[in-house]
Amino acid sequence: MTTTPQRIRVLFFLWSLLLTSAAWGQATLSGTVTNAATGRALEGARVALKGTERVAITDRQGAYALENVALGTAAIEVSYSGLDTVTVPTTVQSDPVNRLDVKMTSQIYALSQFVVSGEREGNAQAVTLQRLSSGVKNVVSTDAFGNLVGNPADLLVRLPGVEGATVDGTVRYVRIRGLNQNLTTITMDGNRLADAASAGSTREYQFQTVSADTVERIEVVKSPTPDMDGDSIGGAVNMVSKTGFDSKDRQLRGSFGLTGRPLDGRTSGQPYNYAVSYSEVFNGKLAVALNFGDRKLFTPQDTFNQAYQNLPNGATGPAYAYQAQLLDERLLTSRWGGGMRLDYKVDDRNRFYFSTTVNRLTDHDTDRIATFTTAQTVATLDANGNPTGTGGILPSRLSDLEI
Repeated sequence: MTTTPQRIRVLFFLWSLLLTSAAWGQATLSGTVTNAATGRALEGARVALKGTERVAITDRQGAYALENVALGTAAIEVSYSGLDTVTVPTTVQSDPVNRLDVKMTSQIYALSQFVVSGEREGNAQAVTLQRLSSGVKNVVSTDAFGNLVGNPADLLVRLPGVEGATVDGTVRYVRIRGLNQNLTTITMDGNRLADAASAGSTREYQFQTVSADTVERIEVVKSPTPDMDGDSIGGAVNMVSKTGFDSKDRQLRGSFGLTGRPLDGRTSGQPYNYAVSYSEVFNGKLAVALNFGDRKLFTPQDTFNQAYQNLPNGATGPAYAYQAQLLDERLLTSRWGGGMRLDYKVDDRNRFYFSTTVNRLTDHDTDRIATFTTAQTVATLDANGNPTGTGGILPSRLSDLEI
């Protein structure tokens, strides 16, 4: 006769055997999702296992993993903003990991691959990452705007709720939601950036010295979360650097340009700009990304200023002008910078990276100023209406002046 403890042991053995058999009938389905036209890894792609509610989202390397998938025939559905949704069938075997890479495309690439691919892909990535964000976040990709002559702040000011403060035509500070720039934190790949401007006496970050060549995209968080620094009341800006894993193939790009004003005799030389970038992945483990740019920009500016009489409280005028100033400003800005990033991929979930950047900004400002000033005294008129004395303001003209 079988006792109760023996029955329990038998039931436990059968249950363990059932679980083991079930485990033997499952495997992991993983792979990467890339753009077929550009070879670029697609971050944020949605990978769904057909016939189930199982969904995976690709990481920055475009990698996904669906665990405990039943053996046999299966299919995944992959979708990404701006690209055609694809369904890929496969057979899941008893191997621990089954590899299934997916390449996505769109009919728009058939029209003009070399013209619209970069802009379209950059916008699609920004839309996808905003959709996946758990908070209020705006994302802008540098691909959507091409080769930037200025600094990353030129992209930030194109986002809603972001205001730029310019100095000599260059965006120097950014304000989010109307709050002071001291209440906005700036990071690169999540690491806080230091700023030596203003002799370190303030908290703001000045963008004029930063080059945009090493930046892949910019993320703006407008709703502070508990994990953010205490001075992120206005918001946070995170610049994501370029990495070789963004593209699976070797990429070598370059651009060159000239700017000039042939009808303006003040132009000195021919301001030029060029940028080069190189990225490659070796053996699927080591990724290298090198970026460098050198740009010169000539900005002439003509300014006319006037100084008026200070009227006492309650006075309605008129107020006379006693000073006029003409300013001929010629600003030649030279900015060069670049960076290197090395990534080593341990596995689909872990990697190490080393990143370094260098930037330099030089402003040559030449001002020519002409100032015309008269005494702030009203002249007296004789019987013939001619001015007498040392007064520099004609009383007959006061009635014609307006503040």
